[in-house]
Amino acid sequence: MQDGRGTVPAVERWAGAGHSDDSDPARAGAEAVAAAIGGDDPRLVLVFASPRYSFDALLPAARQAAGSAELIGGARAGEGVSAFALGGRGFTAASAAAKLTRAGSREAGEQAARCLRGLGDELPHRALIVVADPPAGDSQEVARGAYSVAGVTVSLIGGSTDAGPEPGPTTQLHGDRMLSGSVVAAALASKAPFGVGVRHGLEPRGGPLLVTATHGTAVETLNDPGPRSRRTSRPSRRPPRWAGTRPRGPDPLADRRFRVGVASVLRRAAPGHARVAHGRRQRSPAGCHRRGLL
Repeated sequence: MQDGRGTVPAVERWAGAGHSDDSDPARAGAEAVAAAIGGDDPRLVLVFASPRYSFDALLPAARQAAGSAELIGGARAGEGVSAFALGGRGFTAASAAAKLTRAGSREAGEQAARCLRGLGDELPHRALIVVADPPAGDSQEVARGAYSVAGVTVSLIGGSTDAGPEPGPTTQLHGDRMLSGSVVAAALASKAPFGVGVRHGLEPRGGPLLVTATHGTAVETLNDPGPRSRRTSRPSRRPPRWAGTRPRGPDPLADRRFRVGVASVLRRAAPGHARVAHGRRQRSPAGCHRRGLL
């Protein structure tokens, strides 16, 4: 069992983290949460565990160790059980859950984010933590829905649960309930501002790749040149070389109105001063006359 605790008595707030690798799910859940609670009056506990654990046994033990604190979490990649807790009179917390569907992802985000209304007006600084089941809906739309409720002044934090190497539904935790295909959210209010940092935690294993096709949040192709770059058996559509010397569109000399206009200009011009350009050749008025233009 590992733990890490930090307290800030000056503002009556504390934060702590705990982890357990115990093979028994109930003991692992209880140990991780107990290690994370670093003071009196816990307000929020986040619990994330490997999907190999039985959440039916893990959740009741974690819930009991968290006491009266709000609890959210779910399954995540990796080993063991990890917990994070916030507490003290400098925090208040509220939580909610919503059913998630592909068509109703934005609405689910909005519904979960409404737990912000349970914080009251005493503490000015707000944060919202949102955790979603990615196979059940569109995570981008969930974030948009939550943001539409929270607004620009609330720090929006979150992620998704994981089913492990086998694709399928994932597990979310809310209070004493074990859910699937849902969004869970926790709202926090504090006396002092929240600091938010981002790091993906992954390590490179090769050169960079370009995502060339996606479907929703699923990546379909990488470094695909696309149909325009592939060789095909279709004949070349390049125009012949002489086409570049011809005027684009219909031949103006074939238009009667153009011929009449040229004839009018040539009649007014002095002999030998007018030229009619056609392609790269220059024709004199006499040449036009011999060809029937005048």
